Amino acid sequence: MLHKFFLRRFRNYFLLMLIPVVIVFIVFSFISSRQLNQQLNLQSENTLKNINTDLDFVISNLVYQNNFITSNVSTALALKRILALPQDIDYLDAVNLRNIQSTLRSMSESYSYIVSIYLYLDDYEYLFTSDKGVRHIDSYSDHTWRNYYDRMSDNSNMVIRRVLPKNHGGAGQEVLTFYHSIDLMKGVIVVNIDIEKYKSILSGILNKQHESLYFFNRDNELLIALEAGRENVDIDIEKLIADKTRGINRQWVKHNKRWYLFNYDYNEEYGISIVSMISMEAMLYQFKQYLGIFGIVFVINVFVVLCISYITTDRNFKQINYMVEIFNQVEKGIYPKQPKGKTKDEYDVVMNNIIHLFLDTVRLNSKLKEKEYQTNLAELKALQSQINPHFLYNTLQSFAFEIAKREGKTDQTSKAILDLSDILKYSLANPTKLVPLSEEVLYLRKYAEIQRYRFGDQFIIYYEIDDELRDFPVFRLLLQPLVENSILHGIRNSKKKGYIKIKAFILDRMVKFHVTDNGVGMSKTELNTLRENINKSNSNSIGLSNVNSRLVLHYGEESSLHIRSVKGRGTSISFHIPYQIEN
Repeated sequence: MLHKFFLRRFRNYFLLMLIPVVIVFIVFSFISSRQLNQQLNLQSENTLKNINTDLDFVISNLVYQNNFITSNVSTALALKRILALPQDIDYLDAVNLRNIQSTLRSMSESYSYIVSIYLYLDDYEYLFTSDKGVRHIDSYSDHTWRNYYDRMSDNSNMVIRRVLPKNHGGAGQEVLTFYHSIDLMKGVIVVNIDIEKYKSILSGILNKQHESLYFFNRDNELLIALEAGRENVDIDIEKLIADKTRGINRQWVKHNKRWYLFNYDYNEEYGISIVSMISMEAMLYQFKQYLGIFGIVFVINVFVVLCISYITTDRNFKQINYMVEIFNQVEKGIYPKQPKGKTKDEYDVVMNNIIHLFLDTVRLNSKLKEKEYQTNLAELKALQSQINPHFLYNTLQSFAFEIAKREGKTDQTSKAILDLSDILKYSLANPTKLVPLSEEVLYLRKYAEIQRYRFGDQFIIYYEIDDELRDFPVFRLLLQPLVENSILHGIRNSKKKGYIKIKAFILDRMVKFHVTDNGVGMSKTELNTLRENINKSNSNSIGLSNVNSRLVLHYGEESSLHIRSVKGRGTSISFHIPYQIEN
């Protein structure tokens, strides 16, 4: 029986674990495939960009140096004299010859993959070489370069792949030959690059296992093929050229039943197309790593499920034995002080038998708690009735009506009481419900009348409210605490006539509020103390602290109260509310 429950529990736990793990793996695989595709594209683009930039930099630097030689008038004239008659040159031309040879040789030796550099001017029988100096065209060992140059159109650059003649220094050596027209003179600069050495440099920046590179010239002739070292690369060159011609880029293409990520870059200067092909194995290799991690996690989860299944099954059977023992003891009249534990599975049925034995005790405890609850509830209702503010509102109205009844008319006292009852009713409404600014101002006027009943004509209040703000929603009792502060702490202690200005206007999509008085003002110490106090939230207060807290909680710190005051001159309190949000 234990074995049966163990297998059933293991099956349930295993399925509960397997479903989310598989879902997570599928989602993770989908996201990872997209990220890997982006990474491979980025890797390929960076490779192409670096190769193109480096190649362009090297060739352009060499061409710049040679153009610098030919652009100098004295050097250019000396160059022509040397090429016209190299056997009969004066001392100055000999110096120029050494300088030119030194320049060509240093440029050639700057890069290990450069074999040689030629400088040739049209209609001359001699040329400058970085390895042999000045040589006659017909007698120079490398003469095949001239055949391609003769087919080269004017003012254009090109690159070809060729093999140096056997009688040349590098017998049978394959090179890339770059032809660059000289800007100011009719001629050409020829740069020969050792393909094998250049490929060894390129291989250092490739994903050697999965990435291949192909270079083509303008005529779609294959210049360099650098293929992944650990794969049987089977690229259809003709299809590759067709894909390049059709403008395919950053896409997966199929070559001989294998998929490759196709990216290419183009060198405008020499018409070189550089194609990067990353095989699908690059992604599969990464997925194999993910699959290995998933396998490890799966095995760990299976082990954890086995442990949990065994532990819970063993614990539950021990619980059964314990419950049976408790049941036997209860039947004999022996009540345990406290059950060993509770479960929330199939063994609840057994637990109910034990719970039934303690039901009478539970009922008794429940009755005691119910009585205690009713007592507390009665005390709470009594406290609530003591502080019910509606009692004050009704009482004030009764006083006002009684005064009016006795006097036969509504005098100033009854009007003040009615105003006070209206303000009390206004403040007792739902505090979270906003009201129009016009309604807030209406009750603010009632409050001002009550204070005028108390202080007489000691102060005058001016209202400057934009008409378009009449329906602007605001909190209840938003302005009253500010006016109260001006009257009680500014005007009341002043010997001069008090003036209070309440101003509301729109500026920069914000509603600006200002309450300014000409009262006694505050010193810097008093002002700092007040600023500290209003930041101490007090939920039982409707003063400045309460207003500031409501503004900050609803609109943020930028809407908090700003207080400015000068001793003997007055105080100004301002804040702003976002107009577009509330409106």
